[in-house]
Amino acid sequence: MIDIQVPPLRVHKDDIPELVEYFLETACLSMGVPSKTLEKPAMDKLMKFNWPGNVRQLRNTIEKIVALNPALVIESKVIPESINGDGSIWEEDKALPLSQARKRFERDYIVRILEAEDWNVAAAAKRLGLDRTHLHRKIKALKVRRK
Repeated sequence: MIDIQVPPLRVHKDDIPELVEYFLETACLSMGVPSKTLEKPAMDKLMKFNWPGNVRQLRNTIEKIVALNPALVIESKVIPESINGDGSIWEEDKALPLSQARKRFERDYIVRILEAEDWNVAAAAKRLGLDRTHLHRKIKALKVRRK
């Protein structure tokens, strides 16, 4: 067995434009819609994000954008809110009370893991080190919803 180390997407962000172009093309073809492009601010937003879910999360994001937006040119306003800043909770509200910051972090982290696992709760629970039923309770308590 050979162990191959693949660096996370945040380490090779210069690959993002090519990946986005490829995912746009394949998503448009598979959905039978005209080809789409991204405006520069939209690409900048994608480049700034750290992609904790790596290439899979990027692919899923592009597929959602294609499916939900009929425009031929994708504007930055249609990039999901979860793709904001560098992916850390420090981007906004730096002076939150600790209990709120913890809750926000936990919610954001769970959402990111769910997105990375294509919303497969069993796989996300395993990755989080939680029992599946416990994760279901957390999802309900934190009001996590798939967008």
